[in-house]
Amino acid sequence: MNRDMDLDEWYRLQNGAVRHNRAEIESEYVWLDKAIKLLSDIHIFVNDRNSPVALIRSNEKQEYPELHQARNVVVNLANDALGSLVTGTRLLLFGAHADAFALVRSAFEGCCNAEYFALHTEDAQHWLDLEKQLSGNLSLNVNSYLRNRKLSRLQITSILKVLEKCDGENRSEFYAKLCNLGAHASPVRVFLRLSPPKGAVLAAVSVSTPDWSRAKWTQGCAWDLMAVAKYAVTLLPERFPEWFVSEQDLIRRVKQLEQEFLKLTV
Repeated sequence: MNRDMDLDEWYRLQNGAVRHNRAEIESEYVWLDKAIKLLSDIHIFVNDRNSPVALIRSNEKQEYPELHQARNVVVNLANDALGSLVTGTRLLLFGAHADAFALVRSAFEGCCNAEYFALHTEDAQHWLDLEKQLSGNLSLNVNSYLRNRKLSRLQITSILKVLEKCDGENRSEFYAKLCNLGAHASPVRVFLRLSPPKGAVLAAVSVSTPDWSRAKWTQGCAWDLMAVAKYAVTLLPERFPEWFVSEQDLIRRVKQLEQEFLKLTV
């Protein structure tokens, strides 16, 4: 390799990986595209001042200000998950598998926090208090801050356990896998950066070659993106169904997407 590996060259290699990586997950990519479109439409609807839900949210603000505040936290967290899913899918196509897994984790954590605050609106104020603390000190140790204020229940590991008691879904195991694959330095994360055996380490690009397939990891990441995207898509309609009474087309699309998810993953 005689070329200069500057940023432009790395980006050229990433762009070159898109077609091959997408071909390995074409069905999953089509589903993710539908999911992102639907999730975007849900958030546009929920935040549109001219939509029927605007009046509902306005009345909530007047009659139940604490509930309104908590639901705003939920919407904002779900919207953050949307951003991570969009970028995570793009990174996967670029061959940046480890970085894509990190954003899957971020999106999943956002959804779990959102669902928790939808169920426990009384804790939303603590989240907003934390936001104020962080705005003044971005180096704040969040876990220590929560423990010192006897708010350990708001640590993500505690939130996962609370949600698991509600529906029996093993969120903790899924979260731990995403941490090991994308969020923390680990042997498996390093492995995702490697090129074919005995080849150079291509830190920012991973793609299948004739002698070393990456399809397993590409598809695995796509399935995890799908699982979290389904979580994000169903979150607001399931937790705040009264918002969607006038928008049954969105509900129909959510149900259709869930059916297509089962066909692809079972």
